[in-house]
This record gives sequence, C-alpha cells and structure tokens, in this order.
Amino acid sequence: MKKNDKIVSFFVGILLAAGCVAFDMLQGTTVFAVRYLIVAVGLLLFFGMKLFSTRPVVVPKSKVFYVYFASIVAIGLSVFSAVNLGESLFVYSKYVLIYMLVILFYNLFNHDEKAARKTLHVGCVVILVVYLSVSCMQLFHVEDFSFDSLYKVTGLNGHKTFLTIMLFVLSSFALAYVAEAKRKSCKLLSVILFVVSFALVVILKSRAVMLSYVSAALFFVIMFSVRKKNVSFSRKFKMWTTAAVFVLVFLFFTVGMRLLVKVDVPKTANETTVEYEYYSTSSLVERFTVWGKTYEMIDDHPFNGCGVGNWQVMFPNYGQSELYRVNYWNINFTRPHNEFLGLLAECGHVTFFVIVLFVISLIMKSFFAICKISDRRDFVYGAVILSAFVGCCVNSFFSFPSDKTEYFIWKAAMYAVLFTYITKNENGYNSLKLNTLWKCVPVAVLVFVVFVGFFRYKGERHSAEAAAAMINNDWSTALQCNEKAVSVFYTIDNKGFPVNWYIGKAKEQLGLSGSLADYRKAYDDMPFCKQNLNDLGAAEYACGNRDVAVKHFGKAMQISSGFVYPYFNLAYIYLKDNELDKAADVISAIGMNENVRDVLIKDARFFENENIENTVERIENEYYTTMKLRRTLIHLQGE
Repeated sequence: MKKNDKIVSFFVGILLAAGCVAFDMLQGTTVFAVRYLIVAVGLLLFFGMKLFSTRPVVVPKSKVFYVYFASIVAIGLSVFSAVNLGESLFVYSKYVLIYMLVILFYNLFNHDEKAARKTLHVGCVVILVVYLSVSCMQLFHVEDFSFDSLYKVTGLNGHKTFLTIMLFVLSSFALAYVAEAKRKSCKLLSVILFVVSFALVVILKSRAVMLSYVSAALFFVIMFSVRKKNVSFSRKFKMWTTAAVFVLVFLFFTVGMRLLVKVDVPKTANETTVEYEYYSTSSLVERFTVWGKTYEMIDDHPFNGCGVGNWQVMFPNYGQSELYRVNYWNINFTRPHNEFLGLLAECGHVTFFVIVLFVISLIMKSFFAICKISDRRDFVYGAVILSAFVGCCVNSFFSFPSDKTEYFIWKAAMYAVLFTYITKNENGYNSLKLNTLWKCVPVAVLVFVVFVGFFRYKGERHSAEAAAAMINNDWSTALQCNEKAVSVFYTIDNKGFPVNWYIGKAKEQLGLSGSLADYRKAYDDMPFCKQNLNDLGAAEYACGNRDVAVKHFGKAMQISSGFVYPYFNLAYIYLKDNELDKAADVISAIGMNENVRDVLIKDARFFENENIENTVERIENEYYTTMKLRRTLIHLQGE
C-alpha cells in the first residue's frame, strides 16, 4: 500500500470512528432518528456523486448476493400487511440502509482491499479505546457487582447490552487485523484491546455476548482445523451440506423453538420484591414468555406476517399479565428479544425462508471460500470476521442489536468482507458493474429513505419536547409539540405509545373538545394499547356509546391484569346500571390488595427512581379506589 493510501485510510478510519462515537453520544437523547438520517444522507451523497463519476458502482456477482437482494424485496412486501404503515416503512428503511452500506463497503474493498482493511482497523481501534475508557470509569463507580449495579455501565451506548455486543464486534475486527499488521506495536495494541473487551464483557455478566465469543471461537477452531488438514470439498458436498444446515435452521425456528419455549424454566430470585413474590424472576423466563406469545402471533399471520415493524403493534393483543414489567409498570416491549423470531412474526414463513437461505448461504459459501485460501494472513482475517458474524447471529437469538445505527454499520462491513471472499478470484473480485440507469435506482430509493427519516427526526424531536412539558404539567405546550410531531411516518413514540393518545390526553387536561377523535386515531395506529383503550372507552361512554365503551374496557382488561383503570371504569358502569353480578365479577378480578400495594411501593425504586413520590401516590390511590369499590358493592348487595 502506498504512503498516500495509508494516510487516506487512516483519516477515513478516524472519520468512521468519529461518526460512530458521535452516534453513541446521541444514545442519551430521545431523538434516535438523527443517526438514521445522517447515515441516509451520507449514502445519498455517495451514490449521488457516483452518478457523475467515471468509476462504476460494483456489486458482488454472486448468487448469495442475489438471494440477499431477494430477501430485502421480500421484507418490503410485508409492508402491505402492516396495520401501522408509517412504522413499517421506517423499520423497512433500516434494512434498505444496511443493504446500501454493504454496497458502499464492497466498493471500498473493490477499489483497494488493503486500504479498506486498514480503514476498518483504525476505526475499530479508536472506538474501542473510547468505549473501554468510559466503561472502566463507570465500572469504578458501581456500588457492587450485582446485575442491577452493572447495568449502570453503559459506555456511550445507553445500555449495557448494546455496549457489550459492540465490544464483541469491534474487538473481532481488531483481532482480525493482527495477522495482517506489520508493526508489532499495532499487533500488541489489537490483542490488548481484544482481551480487555472480552474481560469487560465477562465482568458485566453479559451472558448472550459471552456465548457469542464462545461460538465464534469454536467456529474459528473448526475453520482452522479444516484448513490445517487441507480438506477439499466437492461441489456436491458443499451443496448438500448447505442445504442440510439450512433445513435444520429453518425447522428449528419454525418447529423446534416452538417446543423449546414450552419448557418450564426454573425461576430464580431477583432483587425486585414483586418479581420475587409474584411473577417471572429471570430474563430467560421473560424471554420464553415473549417468544411463546410471538408464536401465537405467527399462527395468526403465517404467510405474510403482521408487517415489518408491527410486532410492537400486535404483541399486546396476546396478553401482558405474565410479564411483570409490562403488566405493572409503564414499560412496553417493542421487539421480541430475538431478531430471527421477530422477522418470522413480521414477515411470515415465505419471507423468513428467503432470509434464512441468505444467512446460511452466506456463512457456508464464505466458509468454503476462506478455508481454501493459501495465504495465511488472508485466511486469518476472513476466518475471524466470519466467526464473528456467526457470533453475531447467536447474539441475535437473544437480543435485537441491529436496531442500533452504529451496530448495523459494522454489520454491513462484515457482510462486505464476506462477499469479497465469496467473489475473490485471481484478477480481484467477480463483480457486476452498474450502468448509469441502475445507478439512479439507489439514489431514488435513498431520497425516499431520507424523506422518511426527516419526518421521524421531526417527530422524535417534538415528542421529546412534549414529554418534558408533560412532566411539568404544561399540557398546552405538550399539545402543540405532539401535534407537530405526529405524521403518517410517525405515529408511535420511542416508548411504544401512540402519539395521538398523548394529543387526546392533553385536550382532556385542557378541557378542549375533540379528544375522542384523537383516541380513535390512536386506536387505528395501535389497536391494542391498553392505556388508549381505557381512555377511548371513557370518551365513548361520555358520548353515550355504552356498548362500545364496555368493549374497549374489556379488551384492556384482557391485555393486562395489573392495569386497574379499565376495571374501575367498567365496574362503575355496572354499578350505575345496577348490574351487581357483573360488577362483582369485575371487582373481584382486580388484583390490588394491601400486600400487592406494599410490594409495589417497595419495588418503585427500581422502576420509577426519578418519580418515586408520584408513583407511590398513584399506587395508594389505586389501592383506596379498589377498597372503595369493594365496600360499595358489599353495601349494594346488602340492600
């Protein structure tokens, strides 16, 4: 590599690192779409400049890449099955961005492979130094090494889980470059960063990421053994092995895992009182519960799925009473903590078939291509990256890291590296050049992606302002901000609540008319939001629509046993109409009592640490309202 190329690679790597670190620093904000928008604009500029460049845009000329393209198209078709179109388009845009990033990185490798590897190495080293420095400082301030304390170690990533998966990905890129680096100091630094990253993951007790490290290590050992023994594979063997692995993986997610989630997982003690005494106490129990309900969703939408990005819209319909955090506290699940299962639920079996075919084909094709490489340095680089990709797939089984912008940037880099090995030949890469007409396609697509991103950014920014106003009971400002936030591309906020519900609440607080129309809009956007169902029922009843109100209250009760307000409202209706038997059934179903009140108040410090006084007051009011209803019922029955 020439000196000028080294300088360019170094500065591009610094730029990549600075961008990812800047994204991480934005993790603490509530405006997440700004990172998405920056990536979209950057890609638009890249492909836009390519329209006027003599250098062509190239893509891998490989059946695996064509299957990848087919999977992106298939995911897009699920948009037509979505209840919430705006959320579906936004989430689908992320898959489009990853696809475009893969093409960008592949073009960098096609232009100068050594420079591209150097760029990625510089970027990952700088980011790791920043991550580890901040994380270690946070680690020194934790009270103890309990799970609750360790969750305060987030680096710049906003959450321990995302910090640890990024450490895994970046440390893998750093380790991959060891064989290629010429300077001993560079090799030593890379090894040290890898070791420290792994040690921090162990200290933070991130079990899913530790499993990723173990899986990657085992896969690398297999690759090293195959190459050392100089095993040659026939074309027939490769084809049948790939087919067998694909069938096993596809059957595991469609059949095997369905049986696995029915296993009774032992519950373990937890710091939180209510969880210990009443509900699930381990993250695995919670995940198994969520996965089981996701399979119910899959059974209801087997072919087309419920629409990409719409898992969060449909999930409450399958009940939240078994999920302590969702049942009692204002927490919503937006993903099923399993990317593969989420895709199966949102896109259906046909699209999932194509997705699994792509992932398995990419792994197996890369495996066979890398194992036959004679150059040791080239083999080590490819083997480490492929092993890391397998580790990422393992992690995706327990989490949803691809939601994060900085993660999917590096995941796209992994894809590009693997495609270079698949298409590598004596003359470079077997690539397909896009002519001027085809160059226009990604530009047109990215213009739309940027358009969607702008509305998401606008919505999230105004929603953040509205949230701050609501905390201060400034409902007039909250109403104005939420009305600016809502659009066809932004109907659900980052917490998983419909924006129109906030608008309806603000109008009620201000004594303005029109809240019923807003609750109805929120219902169209998210038909199973228990909070909106309760307020919609109350608004319908106030307008004389008793039967509609009863229906909405009943659905909210079916969703959550810990959300007591629809119980109160429905009991009031039955008591007012002197339907005492029905009122008795509703009141007896309220799960609030003196013991539950006490343990909820104790547990408030874990879930409402910044708002404990108001939370305790709310719990007390719920308890006294329950007792009042029971006394009223006894009095009326006595008469």
